Amino acid sequence: MSTHANIALSKDAYQSLTYNLDTGAEKAVDGLKSNLSHNGGQCALSGSGLKTATWRVDLGDISSIEHMTIYYRTENSPWECNGGVYGQDCGNTCGSCINDTLCHHVNGSCLLGCGPGYKGDKCTEECPLGTYGNDCKYNCGIACSASNHCNKTTGECIGGCKPGWKIFFCKEKCDGGTYGQDCRNTCGSCINNTQCHHVNGSCLQGCGPGYHGDKCTEECPFGKYGINCQFNCSTTCNEVDGCSKTTGECIRVCKPGWKGIFCQRECDGDTYGQDCSSTCGSCINDTQCHHIYGICLEGCSPGYHGLRCEEDNLERPLVLANERDDEHNIYISTGVCLTIVILGTILNILIWKRKRQNLKNSSNELIKGHELDKQEKPIPSTYAELGDIDKHHTYDDIHKYSEANYSK
Repeated sequence: MSTHANIALSKDAYQSLTYNLDTGAEKAVDGLKSNLSHNGGQCALSGSGLKTATWRVDLGDISSIEHMTIYYRTENSPWECNGGVYGQDCGNTCGSCINDTLCHHVNGSCLLGCGPGYKGDKCTEECPLGTYGNDCKYNCGIACSASNHCNKTTGECIGGCKPGWKIFFCKEKCDGGTYGQDCRNTCGSCINNTQCHHVNGSCLQGCGPGYHGDKCTEECPFGKYGINCQFNCSTTCNEVDGCSKTTGECIRVCKPGWKGIFCQRECDGDTYGQDCSSTCGSCINDTQCHHIYGICLEGCSPGYHGLRCEEDNLERPLVLANERDDEHNIYISTGVCLTIVILGTILNILIWKRKRQNLKNSSNELIKGHELDKQEKPIPSTYAELGDIDKHHTYDDIHKYSEANYSK
């Protein structure tokens, strides 16, 4: 004799993706089957829109199963389209709904709005040029290099930014001491560390100490310092090092006779010279000597002499004696020289006068002899011949005589 028993009755059961709390896996093993409709409360139902489902029961023991009976629902309840589809037979695909939410199962509209890069009721229209983001409600950066062309999803400018704007959205100017393409350049020494022009780097309010030029990148030339290099270094700074281009303080040392960081104070306190390291001599009434040369401008104290009043008068007698001897020798030498010059001049005058007198006497004798010759010789036939002969002999004789006389 054989009997049949429901060995799954009220046993532990499980199913995946239950439709709701009233349709759990336990409904399949509760033994009830009088109302197998959707709302009967006696059937286990899985989630809608699924093609497969899992259900199982734990019998609690190893049993021999003769047959298995499965009771299906006695009617169907229509399921809505899901899984990103809508419309007739769920044959249409939803648009780009925000956060991948489901569109309306009938008309496909995105009930919560569109995701980045799309707009429209069904979120199927791409953002127009110059807009991006959810529902295309954001504008691309004004400084996108490609005519406000940005990524429709993220808003990043395609092709980068124009000079002077921050990447990647090109909505903010360069700051933090930068300028130029992608804000890669560093501003110069603008006054008070102010921001330079975001595009060309010029310092709009001027340069800080030690610099000049449109971008304040040029150091002050030698001899200049301060804001915009508008001040001159002290003329008493040393000529080799000059002064600090920032503060104007003289570098290293001052010129002789000066002191202080700007070298604008004369040496004092009985000092003079380089670094005021030399001590004045015995100036009268303890007056200050010249700050550069150390000369006592008002004279020396009693017992001292010299420009710097450093020589003791005890050495003066010997010096005076030597000076007198030197002076006497100079007078003697000068007198001898003058005497020689005067005697030489007189002698030259006497010699010149003597030669002149001799020349005059010789000329007179020559003329007289010529007159005597003319009386003894016959008169030439023509006047021209007489003139030529007389002229020739006269000048020739005078010339010869003169040469003979000067050769003596």
